[in-house]
Amino acid sequence: MSNIGFMQTMMQGALSANTMMQAANAQRSAMAKTEGQMRILETEIKLGTGATELKEKELDKMQERLETAEDLQLNTLENANTSIDKALENARDEESKKADEKDKEDSKDAQKIDTKTVQEIYQEAMEKNNKALFYSQSGTADKSKSDLTGMAMDYML
Repeated sequence: MSNIGFMQTMMQGALSANTMMQAANAQRSAMAKTEGQMRILETEIKLGTGATELKEKELDKMQERLETAEDLQLNTLENANTSIDKALENARDEESKKADEKDKEDSKDAQKIDTKTVQEIYQEAMEKNNKALFYSQSGTADKSKSDLTGMAMDYML
């Protein structure tokens, strides 16, 4: 997933969670209004004002609506939480994929360096060997001994 795709996923998660939170706030406002109306009915019932049986039935209906609204609000908040969790999980997955890709690239680079180093060492050894062979064939054995000793010292270090 590209950075643009990653950002779009994060934005969608954030917008979804924000929308759900706004819905939960709207539900909370409706519930507060219903609770206020219920308190008024309870007071009227206690005072015995008007048709108390009808008011008690209306109070029972309001209580049921309030419980339904609470369940709906809880569900909405759970969905918002799930949406946020998914967005975070996607972000972690994306970061993990990027880290894995970087590790693979770093590993390939290290292998290239190792291969290059081995090739350089081999090439250097071949050049020194050719020099030593040349000096030994040309009659300057003292020079070849000195080069061979230097070559041996290079590898020991």
